[in-house]
Amino acid sequence: MSLFKKIAAFFGKKNGIRPPEIDTGEEGTDGAGSRATENASGIVRFSYSYNGSIGGNSYTYKIDARTRPVRMKLEHMLYPEYGEPEGEVGDDFLKLLEGLCRRCGIASWNGFNKYNKYVCDGSGFSLSIQYADGKVLTAHGSNSFPKGYREFKNALDALFDPEVEKIHGRERQKIIDRGLEGALDSMLVTFIQKGRSGSDRYEALITKKGVRSNNFDVKIKSVSGEFLPAGEYRIYKEVEDEDIDFPAFEEIVRRHGLIRWFNYDKAAEDYNNSEWFQLSLGFENEHLNAHGTEHPEGYDGFRKEFLELLVKTALKVAEKYPDPEE
Repeated sequence: MSLFKKIAAFFGKKNGIRPPEIDTGEEGTDGAGSRATENASGIVRFSYSYNGSIGGNSYTYKIDARTRPVRMKLEHMLYPEYGEPEGEVGDDFLKLLEGLCRRCGIASWNGFNKYNKYVCDGSGFSLSIQYADGKVLTAHGSNSFPKGYREFKNALDALFDPEVEKIHGRERQKIIDRGLEGALDSMLVTFIQKGRSGSDRYEALITKKGVRSNNFDVKIKSVSGEFLPAGEYRIYKEVEDEDIDFPAFEEIVRRHGLIRWFNYDKAAEDYNNSEWFQLSLGFENEHLNAHGTEHPEGYDGFRKEFLELLVKTALKVAEKYPDPEE
């Protein structure tokens, strides 16, 4: 019974009146419920998809045990550069998955297909399991979920996460081994000091002309005076590509081997007193993304050379494209 119906039932009993029907917004079918019979023949194919909120994470896990070794296939919205990678998992993993499905009473979900018409965002799921005897279990929901769903999702993610990390790790290494392809054509770069690390801020969004109306957007707050006298600076201009000198920035990126930072994401233990950085460097064929407060190997040398060139370029742009006299 939903929370709304429980409240209505409580007040109806208290006042001796029949509780009114409350529209919870949920429509669809509830599944097999207590009529369900557990299928013990064994899973041969498994597919689970999580559909996150608008702009949120979405992913799919697939298991194929029709042949050996058991195969896993992934789709992950946060890692489109990896495509739909596959890997092998052992029979032990399959047994753990079957045990999880039994513990969570998945059999009772069969046929569940509900949605909440009042929720425009939120999340949803889709589950399909094929068993060795040929029978298939399906369940779907959009902002409406069967009993025990949250516990199942959390346990399922905990089971799959180590395997996902291994498969994605292999795909990441393939990209690192291949190296960056094409020429640098866009940069989103941020360095923000926090706590004992300082108070300086460097934020830059720079693209080739035509991509944005003002393709050179740099904001700097200098407190330490490391690269500029103390003060706040902002340059927001449309400039020619030669004013930016993308090849010089690219040379720094390649010389410091930043391909090793591909999809780097790590937080320092004392992250409140560490400089946070973010890089999204666009090349013709791919993006190099990295961020965190735990700094990767070669960080200090890259940061120094990159910011020196950024400040030099910003000063040149400010001189060539002065603000109009007020």
